[in-house]
Amino acid sequence: MAGNVVTDTISENTAAAGVTADGVLCKDSKVTASGGADLGATPGLIVDIISEKTSATGVTIDGVLCKDSAVTALQKHTAEAADGAITISAGTVIFTKAGVNAMTLAAPSAGQAGTRMTFVAGTANAHTITATGLIDDGVTGGSKNVATFAAFVGASIVLEAYNSKWVVVGAGNNVTVS
Repeated sequence: MAGNVVTDTISENTAAAGVTADGVLCKDSKVTASGGADLGATPGLIVDIISEKTSATGVTIDGVLCKDSAVTALQKHTAEAADGAITISAGTVIFTKAGVNAMTLAAPSAGQAGTRMTFVAGTANAHTITATGLIDDGVTGGSKNVATFAAFVGASIVLEAYNSKWVVVGAGNNVTVS
C-alpha cells in the first residue's frame, strides 16, 4: 500500500493542537470541518453559513424556507370538523364540518399578542365564530361578537391578537362581523 498510512489511532504531536486531515480538525472530542462546521459534543450542527446543495432549491430548516434572500415560513393548517373552542395558535383553521361549524374563540392573552389566525370555510355552510365583545373590525359601534361566513367554500377572514382582543386585519371574504 504505497503512499497510504494504515492505523487505528492518530495522536496529536503538539499538545492542544488536535489533528487535521484534509481540512477536518479533530480536537478535544470535537470534529470541525473547514469553513467552521462544528460536529462536536453539542447536539446538532453548529455553523455560521448554510449553503444550498442543489442550485435554486434554497434551504429548509424546521419548516422555514430560505431561498434567494427571502424567508418563507410554512403555515400550520388545522381542520375543524366539529363544533367547539378554537385553540389560539398562529396559522390557518379550515372549517370542514358537513354542516355548520359553530366555533368559539377566547380572548387572547398578552403573551399571544401578534398571533395571526386565518379562518377558511372548507365546506359551503354558514360557519360561525363567536368571540363575545372581542372582535374589532374598524367599523363604528364598538367590539363585535360573531363572524358569520357566507355559505361558500373559500369564505375567509384573518384576525390578529391585539390588546386582548381580535382585530380584523384581512378583509373578510364573504364574512360578516356583527
